[in-house]
Amino acid sequence: MRWQGQHVDAEDIEALPGLTRIPGLVRSVRTPEFAGVTFHEVRARSVLNEVPSASMVPFRWTVNPYRGCTHACRYCLAGDTLVLMGYGRVKPLSEVRAGDQVVGTELRDGVRHYVRTDVQAHWRTVKAAYRVELDDGTVLVASAEHRFLTENGWASVNGVAPGGEPARKLAAGAMVTGPGRRLGSAAKIAGLLVPGDARLRVVSVQPLNRELPMFDVTTGTGDFIANGVVSHNCFARGSHSWLELDTGKGFDTEIVVKVNAAEVLTRELARPSWRRDHVALGTNTDPYQRAEGRYRLMPGIIRALAGARTPFSVLTKGTLLRRDLPLLTAAAERVPVGVGVSLAILDPVLHEQFEPGTPSPRARLELI
Repeated sequence: MRWQGQHVDAEDIEALPGLTRIPGLVRSVRTPEFAGVTFHEVRARSVLNEVPSASMVPFRWTVNPYRGCTHACRYCLAGDTLVLMGYGRVKPLSEVRAGDQVVGTELRDGVRHYVRTDVQAHWRTVKAAYRVELDDGTVLVASAEHRFLTENGWASVNGVAPGGEPARKLAAGAMVTGPGRRLGSAAKIAGLLVPGDARLRVVSVQPLNRELPMFDVTTGTGDFIANGVVSHNCFARGSHSWLELDTGKGFDTEIVVKVNAAEVLTRELARPSWRRDHVALGTNTDPYQRAEGRYRLMPGIIRALAGARTPFSVLTKGTLLRRDLPLLTAAAERVPVGVGVSLAILDPVLHEQFEPGTPSPRARLELI
């Protein structure tokens, strides 16, 4: 890939909220190969991230060489969707803001409870819309990828999960979980077991055949109550709010690149305290998004992990993975290595609607 980049002018840097607060910022670059995208190159102090013990994910450590992602995937609901707030009333999703408190859910010893949780990020986009109707008359307008909690776990409107992985598909007859409309405005919901005393049957899931403005949030629990139903949210975009960068379009176009990721990781893995726990890559943003073709951070990261006898896994939608197959093969001779290629949409038209910045389904099939 040719790289004909240019530095961003000082006036432009000052015009971007929070940019001067990005730790370790070296320079910001724009290039014709990535129209509308700005890369903020930083020298990170640390790249090995410990996952909070309260998280239910099956790994404790992650490495994310990029913040933000040009894949431009979004999981959203219509703006008039009513969100149950922490103080007991409801508010349209379009009016919820970072810093608000809403009701989400939390697993305690394997049992899900309602809890109050903070909103960490809020954003707007435009997506192809689907209409989900429940047997109590509730209607939810959502994107194909948005997920709701059912009696059998999380299910997405069209069988697509965040990261592009196949997911349980929401279909007529499914029982979704939540307080429902009767408890939807109750002030004393926190602490109750989920699903409370409401279980709602899906009557139909239909495409509206048009795009609509949609909204989503990131919460501390990873979910919230939407029109009385427990709804999942996108967790990755919240990382941009920490830098005071936009979590909507900015997440797709303001990419933070940890240019010294391999160097820092090598140092961190050499510490006597490191126990060679499993490290997961691709858990927040894709390590093989298109920018990796220029920055080539993954080869150094793979060598650092294998050299430190640290098992790891990679989840990606990016066909740039093909470049590193020899390195991954060599690493697998020293440590356990897992590789996952996400492919949930085969139809090229749907692909353009829901994953516009990712490699085509055919390209990913060829990679697999």
